[in-house]
Amino acid sequence: MNLVKIFSMLWILIGLVETFAPIANAGQDPVLENELARAAMEFKVPYLLLHSIARVESGGEHRLPKDEDPRNDRKSPPSYGVMGLRNDAWFGKSLLKSAQLLGRNSDDLIMDRKTNIRAAAAYLRSLAMEEDARGGSISMDAQTALTKNLLPWSKVIERYSGIPGADAKIYASEILAAMAPWNPPMVEAASQQSPPIIWDPTPNHSGRLHPRFIVIHTTEGPYATAISWFKNPESAASAHYVIRGDGAITQMVDDDTVAWHARCWNDYAIGIEHEAYSTNGSGMTNALYNSSARLVKMLAEKYNIPLDKDHIIGHDFWETKEFLSTPVLGDCQDHNDPGPYWDWRRYFNSLMENI
Repeated sequence: MNLVKIFSMLWILIGLVETFAPIANAGQDPVLENELARAAMEFKVPYLLLHSIARVESGGEHRLPKDEDPRNDRKSPPSYGVMGLRNDAWFGKSLLKSAQLLGRNSDDLIMDRKTNIRAAAAYLRSLAMEEDARGGSISMDAQTALTKNLLPWSKVIERYSGIPGADAKIYASEILAAMAPWNPPMVEAASQQSPPIIWDPTPNHSGRLHPRFIVIHTTEGPYATAISWFKNPESAASAHYVIRGDGAITQMVDDDTVAWHARCWNDYAIGIEHEAYSTNGSGMTNALYNSSARLVKMLAEKYNIPLDKDHIIGHDFWETKEFLSTPVLGDCQDHNDPGPYWDWRRYFNSLMENI
């Protein structure tokens, strides 16, 4: 490698550090950020794009097959690694395609974080080249790693997600909005206004609901991915509401109808999915807590559901003493969301406030 090329790469790396340090240093693993930056330079894709995908897909956590719950009621296919690569009939074969681009086997991408990131970057570059050949205007040169403008990459992001239909645009908009610190501080004032609820129905529902409880879930993946999966008739899964990290709410099943989110609890429980991760607390933002609390308070008033720990429950309450006071629900649960990072004290304080 000649000196000009070496100095050029050093200049770009310094530029990445100086330009994106406020994001990269916001409580996240500096080794991870270094791996993202090096992959961005190697494959001439935007660092911010890789960073945003890692944040949205996994909360910055390299997810191994053992992290996927085989008892998952939602039956959602696993995503692999920090970059959320896929290998299934609904979300596509990005794992296999990116492995081929690197000349590696898929197990390498699953087990090794650095290889997972490089594979995702190679796949993004491949998709960008295809879009460019179709008349796109995506720049891929030595400076691309530094770019802050991801709008020309929108179609690439949609295709990367593997999400079928128009829901891929939801995913792309979320990636474009994710260029911010990993865990925004919990200091913003609670808004007095509830966000509009988007109606986006799923065919996965049955019978009349007799709501006595509200069950709190976490999606363990992107908002758009959860919505897309719940629309898949073969998933046999759904929730009444899905809440995004910024507080946006999508309703997928009518309040008076049974959604399929908690097995033998379904006939009695409204299910609310939150775009967050039970394993590391990523995504549990102030906006998400506030939006959820407003929604739960509205539903509790509508159906006369007490705002207490016996009626506003986590999907993991089966393993706590609180579950013993709700015998009507049965003992069919074995999930661990929303997990130990969900701040129940804060949440109930919000429910009791006049927000």
